[in-house]
Amino acid sequence: KETERKMQGILDEMKSLSTKARGNIFNMNLAKQEADFRYNEAIRLLKNSDFSSARDNITKSQEKSKEALALEDNAEYKSLVEDRLTRLGLEINQKENEFVVREVRTSLEKAKKLYFNGNFGEAEGILVSANTRWHSTNIEENEEIQNWLGITATASVMKTGRTISQSATLYPQMSQLLS
Repeated sequence: KETERKMQGILDEMKSLSTKARGNIFNMNLAKQEADFRYNEAIRLLKNSDFSSARDNITKSQEKSKEALALEDNAEYKSLVEDRLTRLGLEINQKENEFVVREVRTSLEKAKKLYFNGNFGEAEGILVSANTRWHSTNIEENEEIQNWLGITATASVMKTGRTISQSATLYPQMSQLLS
């Protein structure tokens, strides 16, 4: 009788462990599936140039992968996850930077046109926005933006108070110089 009771206790414990193991395997597979879904979603969002959301999905994929790895220590899976998420993160950064460079180039051209048309303040505003956008993906300064910011700021300062009365003796010469 005592042996039967012990055996029954062992069987009950084995059933409990087996149920827990099946639950862990289910949760691990669910976490891996979610990680894969988030990874694929990041790829899709990258193709649509939604860089911020793509990064969010990389983070979610990484969290779910860690959750799966907490349930099963698998060096091969860990290596796969680290490799693919790192590569995708670098690709997102590269594509976003290419996008920013094109956007900044367009803003610079627009600001130059405004400058040459005498709209110094508007040109300066566009350059400030372009500079902010540039810094969203770059640490170093954009020399061209900085140069044009200086030019437009100087032009704005020079423009203020540049009127000469038509009755001034040197009006014809000064108006030509100011123009």
